[in-house]
Amino acid sequence: MDKIKIGVVGAGAVGGVIGSLLAEKGYDVELAKRYNSAITLDEYTAIEITGAFGNRNILVKSVNGVTNFTSKKDVIFVLTKAHDAPKVVEQCLNFLNPGGIIVSSQNVMNVEDMLKVVGQDKLFGLIINWSANKVNKAKIDVVKEGNMVIGSFGNNSDSYLEILQRVLSSVAPTEISHNIIGDIWCRTIINSCISSVGALTGVSLGKFMLMPTTHTIFTRIIREAMSLAQALNVKVKNYGSLNYYEFIKHGIGPYFARKKMYRYMCRQNARFVSSCQRAIENNTESEIDYLNGYFVKMANKLNMSVPTNKRIYDMIKEIERGERSMMVENLLDYYLRHPKKYLKVVNVNKGE
Repeated sequence: MDKIKIGVVGAGAVGGVIGSLLAEKGYDVELAKRYNSAITLDEYTAIEITGAFGNRNILVKSVNGVTNFTSKKDVIFVLTKAHDAPKVVEQCLNFLNPGGIIVSSQNVMNVEDMLKVVGQDKLFGLIINWSANKVNKAKIDVVKEGNMVIGSFGNNSDSYLEILQRVLSSVAPTEISHNIIGDIWCRTIINSCISSVGALTGVSLGKFMLMPTTHTIFTRIIREAMSLAQALNVKVKNYGSLNYYEFIKHGIGPYFARKKMYRYMCRQNARFVSSCQRAIENNTESEIDYLNGYFVKMANKLNMSVPTNKRIYDMIKEIERGERSMMVENLLDYYLRHPKKYLKVVNVNKGE
């Protein structure tokens, strides 16, 4: 049994699975959760895990919020929504042992905000390639198996990475990446496609992928994002078998390869509902600022244009403000189909 003291912040589906499975393996784990977020027995939370990782009931030591951690930690996993992460990371700094580190899940691009708070030598990125849903306050269903990828934003981190790999392998197979930024860009790009179109339409992936317009939108999102990556000298990693550099090529071969990929996505993830869509339905803040919004921000910094991402970002902001509804017809929006014309409208409005 390791003597590492571990904190897990966020008792949602991912945090609940990681915290409980590490506790089951004998690690000293304390789970920081929201009030009444699960069934509590004294200072422990009872979590039932079902699905791809097996079925079991586990008791995890828990507290209500980071500020109630009972001891300082060697590793704190921050598994919250992207917009909450920088504030949570700042709180966690008060509960780190000397030499302690923070590991944050990175399926969207909020790295810059967290690096401002914690610095590159203490922050590590975690990519999670398995999926879980919270059935109720005390039950989590792991719906898809997958691995995890861990990487560092600083130097002299090999020993930390080896420890994290060993710890996280108790949950799922874990790989070390020496290009974690490329891994995060990989996930941000695909999530900018799936999450944004889900939020625009209000339907599952299987339904919106049946519309040819979706394929065109996906291709434009990816091409715009890859143009930014090239300008920033970011080497974007593959998303499974999807090689983004091959995907964006023109010609009949790449065209049919994209069609094949879209059909595969539809078959494998037909019932998937995007995180942005769920957030809007629940009247909570979505992560669109760290998806398409991130590409818009970087384009502004680089004096480049990403008109498709800009139009999608603005439309979802309209939905969040109650000025537009989620509906499939949004995919037929004139400016979404003609994004360069939308860019002209935006530039004219800026000049007024």
